[in-house]
Amino acid sequence: MTRFDWQAGGPGAIEINQDRLEYACHGPPPDKKPTIILLHEGLGCVALWRDFPQRLSQATGLGVFAYSRAGYGQSDPVSLPRPLDYMTREAVDLLPELFDAIGVKRFILLGHSDGASIAAVYAGNRKDARLAGVVLIAPHFFTEPEGLASIRAAKDAYEKGDLRKKLGRYHRDPDNAFYGWNTAWLDPGFERWNIADAIDGFTVPVLAIQGKEDQYGTLAQVYEIEKRSPLPVTLKILPGCGHAPHLEKTEETLAAIQAFADTILATDGSVREKSNAIRIAEDLPLPDHAHLPGINARSGDSVLEEAKQLAPAQTRSRDWQDNAAWLYGVRLLREGFYWEAHEVLETVWMNAAPNSREKALVQALIHGANARLKRRLGMSNAARRLVALSKQACERAYEGQCASLLGLGRKRAIGFCTTVDDDGEFDFQ
Repeated sequence: MTRFDWQAGGPGAIEINQDRLEYACHGPPPDKKPTIILLHEGLGCVALWRDFPQRLSQATGLGVFAYSRAGYGQSDPVSLPRPLDYMTREAVDLLPELFDAIGVKRFILLGHSDGASIAAVYAGNRKDARLAGVVLIAPHFFTEPEGLASIRAAKDAYEKGDLRKKLGRYHRDPDNAFYGWNTAWLDPGFERWNIADAIDGFTVPVLAIQGKEDQYGTLAQVYEIEKRSPLPVTLKILPGCGHAPHLEKTEETLAAIQAFADTILATDGSVREKSNAIRIAEDLPLPDHAHLPGINARSGDSVLEEAKQLAPAQTRSRDWQDNAAWLYGVRLLREGFYWEAHEVLETVWMNAAPNSREKALVQALIHGANARLKRRLGMSNAARRLVALSKQACERAYEGQCASLLGLGRKRAIGFCTTVDDDGEFDFQ
């Protein structure tokens, strides 16, 4: 087994079970943050993820590791024909060796198509305490006539069209890659292939993503997960999308994965050590008094500007303990400085990704702060309207299975956003 050094980045090669496999890694190494392991589709490889791994690391703040299975990309070829249980063999025989070799401490498995099937087999059959969750994009648990028809069409495109030339740009042996996949799926014995019983053994939460117009599988595949999984399942069905949501609907896919990762790792002690941002937010002085527009003068403008400058370039839930602007803005809310909280939190809101949960939550808090300010000014109708807006934004932030966001539990945040009482209890979990 070759020595693996995450800091070397990639592309690189690592030897697993006597096969040299190409890999690429992005973001923090496994000893610093949890890792997302990418398992590619039946004709995929490291390069065919395109820029998705980098963007995924940026969106989640986690490390991302991608590799090309034997027979794909620049990895060693395999003997053909592949055995019909090749996906199960990858999950059972190779993945444990790979995880040990790269030194993962805590990880999320993310698979696409064949890769999703491999991830499901691993999650359902291996009791790995390091596994935090599974993301299945366009998974296959059983064969369907529609999918097999598309695979036959792919064979025609490869042998009669330009698919072979296209795959040759990414695979050093395109025939090995294509026929290793296509011949197995079109084998008459493969029609009986079914790995759905793996779902019964899931011990971690699952996010399943599928395009509504997926040409390789119907929605029955992801509904099977919802029906059988003993653990929570989050479904994301994307209209106007085919077999590759991460490439066709990248923003929606990234947002769903980010929210899923934030939720399942929210209380994970391995995620991070506390930074000094909490100390900074606690040490920043409070204004001399709370500003009431039209009644008194502003106070503490310089410290508010200082707090704004501490806002990271991107507001991410995973990094809430490093976001001193966010921490100070919440402290201002807790202490009753509502106008001042709005000023600081507006910068945090502007740095959140469009349509993200984070943006919705910060907006909810800003509306809530303004509602309390309007109440102090005797503007009851305006306060009620702002409470309604705050509640709506908060519901968007915590929709689905999301229990914690930016360090705030759902119950505590909703309590703040649905009232204008100065209860003094608004705080992090």
